[in-house]
Amino acid sequence: MTAKERERAFLIGAPLAIIPALVFLPAVTFLIVFPQVAHGRAIGLFMLPVRALAGYTGVFLALMTLKL
Repeated sequence: MTAKERERAFLIGAPLAIIPALVFLPAVTFLIVFPQVAHGRAIGLFMLPVRALAGYTGVFLALMTLKL
């Protein structure tokens, strides 16, 4: 992997790893535990795997930037 490819993977992977982590607790609290909107639990249960997949992808891309 070239330096340019590592930089690109990091710039894509870092936000994909951080943003789902920051969104997780408020989303679970306000959509699943104490739903504030109609169908909040259904929306939260749908979005939970989507956020998990985005976080996993971000961590994977960020780890690809490491030179092993």
